[in-house]
Amino acid sequence: MQQWEEMAKAQIREFVGPRARAMLDAALRIAKEARERADQTAGGAELKGVYDSIYNATWGYVESGHNDLPLGMKVVGNCDGKPELWTEEEVNVSHTPFDLCDPLPRHGNLEIAVLTSQKGWPYNSFSIPQYAIQEGAEDQP
Repeated sequence: MQQWEEMAKAQIREFVGPRARAMLDAALRIAKEARERADQTAGGAELKGVYDSIYNATWGYVESGHNDLPLGMKVVGNCDGKPELWTEEEVNVSHTPFDLCDPLPRHGNLEIAVLTSQKGWPYNSFSIPQYAIQEGAEDQP
């Protein structure tokens, strides 16, 4: 690929057919992108505490069936271990228009399970600067 990049400036491109030239140009572009990604990965900054935050993440969940609480639901956070999640039969239910309102087969009161961490979740939201954009801000002195 390096030779093709060097020869791209020379007259040799005229001797290569258009289809082969397109394939070589595409391969060169992909190789350059891979090199850039490798350079970015190698020079990445360490985010303090992120690994521990994810490693020590805890499960929280919402249960239904609590008639004494608003909406009949209760939030349970930082539980030890993973809550008992749904079975495959409970998740893979196909409905027809005729039985859409029928109750789903289920056990327990679990409505939703959430994996949470000290630094937030998901992992890609760590240390991302947030900016407010105002219309007409560039017109102001």
